[in-house]
Amino acid sequence: RMSGDFKIATIQVLEDSLVNAYIKHDVDVNDNIQGPYVYGKMNPLKTSISFSERTATLETNATVTFEYTQELALTEIVTITLPNYNTDGVELYSNSSCHFAANGDSSIVDLTVQGSLIPQDQQCTVILHNIINPQFAQTINNAIISVPVAEDGISLQPFPLPDLEIISLGVLRNTSLEFTEP
Repeated sequence: RMSGDFKIATIQVLEDSLVNAYIKHDVDVNDNIQGPYVYGKMNPLKTSISFSERTATLETNATVTFEYTQELALTEIVTITLPNYNTDGVELYSNSSCHFAANGDSSIVDLTVQGSLIPQDQQCTVILHNIINPQFAQTINNAIISVPVAEDGISLQPFPLPDLEIISLGVLRNTSLEFTEP
């Protein structure tokens, strides 16, 4: 009889220890614990970026769609890093059901949650204007989108965006255009 109670007690103690260990290492309970802890990530099936113009040195608009697996609270920031692009004059043209303010600095666009929180798994689409393409034709293969610091912890896994191809600015030389009537 005692061994039966002892085994049950051992199992209960073991379960309690595991639960307590999990709670102690949960950033929501104790944010002084060393990570890495990833509480949210971009849904790869619903995260994308496209540009209206891909020619070097020209202005472009970016359409960014994403879905984050955790709630985004007011003032939390979604960061889009576009290496070699100039985002200094970025303007937010359109919000879907997600409300943001946009701020550009060098090659980074920060989207700050405004108005109300964004529920987890809410698909967001924003259109960003006044982005300047890189100066030279190239492939940008290290663009990312992330939530660097969230209310419920730190997301340490930025989502890599697909390669972005920048093409050369063409120049027409010795070109003429002739019109004829049928």
